[in-house]
Amino acid sequence: MNNQTDSQQKNSQLKNSQPKNRRQTKIRNKHIKFYNSISFKLTVIVFLSFAVTNLISSGILNQVERPRVEGFMEDQLRGKLLDFERIYNELGIHPNEAAKYFADPSIEVRVCSDVRELVEEGLISEEGALKVDKGEAVNLPPDRDRRLPCSIGKIGNQVVVISPHVMRNFASQFDRYQKLFILITMLLGLMLVWLVIHLAVKRIKKVNQGVTEIAGGNFDILLPEMGNDEMSELSHNFNIMAEELRSNEYLHKEFVSSVSHEFKTPIASMKGYAKALKEQTLSEEKRSQYLDILIEESGRLSNLATNLLRISELNHVVIQKQFQTIQLDEQIRDILIRLQNKWEEKDLNLELELDEIAYSCDEELLHNVWYNLLINAIKFSPTGGTLWITLKQQNTHILFRVKDEGPGIAEEDQERIFHNFYKVDRSRNTEGNGLGLPLALKIVQLHEGTIRVESEPGRGASFIVELPGH
Repeated sequence: MNNQTDSQQKNSQLKNSQPKNRRQTKIRNKHIKFYNSISFKLTVIVFLSFAVTNLISSGILNQVERPRVEGFMEDQLRGKLLDFERIYNELGIHPNEAAKYFADPSIEVRVCSDVRELVEEGLISEEGALKVDKGEAVNLPPDRDRRLPCSIGKIGNQVVVISPHVMRNFASQFDRYQKLFILITMLLGLMLVWLVIHLAVKRIKKVNQGVTEIAGGNFDILLPEMGNDEMSELSHNFNIMAEELRSNEYLHKEFVSSVSHEFKTPIASMKGYAKALKEQTLSEEKRSQYLDILIEESGRLSNLATNLLRISELNHVVIQKQFQTIQLDEQIRDILIRLQNKWEEKDLNLELELDEIAYSCDEELLHNVWYNLLINAIKFSPTGGTLWITLKQQNTHILFRVKDEGPGIAEEDQERIFHNFYKVDRSRNTEGNGLGLPLALKIVQLHEGTIRVESEPGRGASFIVELPGH
């Protein structure tokens, strides 16, 4: 009992925790989606590339312009030192007094009585101090400890040190402006990169949304095709794909409907005649007639199943190419002999023009092509009409043509006759199942050939098969 209570409590806790876990998972997935998004990754990559390029450019600018800036500052310091010396020599004004008259916010002036103070501070070396004692001006360039130049000279009994102000000197201003320029350009670059990538990814998101719609079964989705870039081409190809899928969905529904109808009709017929055969009062003549109908309907059903299986195999490339060399003219003559009772029954006149052609092919499959085309031509030919059958070798290809004097095919029906189960006139055409021509098309395509029809209503039809020569 206690075990059962504990189990119920655990199940209750698990149920209560599930919504929270789901919310946490959704929040985590949102973060993962953001950090793994193509816009975020592209922005980071492009921005880092831009930043590295900017820093390299800044480094090159420093290497080129910094010596010029420092040289300008050294000239400025030496000029100031000469001004102090000239005032002392001409007016007798000591440097500590003259500094009041030469106040400059970008320059610092220091006056000391002994150069040894500067040596103790490490500002100048012993060798430099000796030069200063002799009355020579010493210019100290920037080094690792002192990033700015300075000038040192002895005026009277005093040592004057002139150096740039730490913050208000030209070099510091140059550095600050450079850093500000880099910061502004990087921020503007980041904004522009994000904007451009956002616009590009926005179009990708539309394609992704379209793919999601198609995955959900909505084939009516169309993407806008703007511009002539790769995304426009992608949108164009997507729309073509959606149109093809929409067409295939329609054909699939029509195919299922047709299969159901084609199977249902002979089965219903067989069922009705089977029930009639159970009648004890049925005459032998009727019984024989019904049995013939059952045999005919079962043959039709068997033929339908065989053709469906063969088309499925051809569509999924289940059949392997087992080519062998045969005589096409002999194969066509053999089929005409097998169909002799059909064309003699209609008193048809055959006009044959068959070249002797040896061809490498799948004999059984190609037999189906000639058989379907010839049986259709015989079926639609009027009694006493003529059939023209030709087989010719023409340069790089082989041409087969069968022409009848039947009712012909309307232009709008000429492409549809190669669709599964399509019949030009279902009310008058009760024979066949609409799979012969689609099967012939698949087989010809397997042999890398083409099949087409030329026809006008009331003027017969010509079916032409072109096969590549070997």
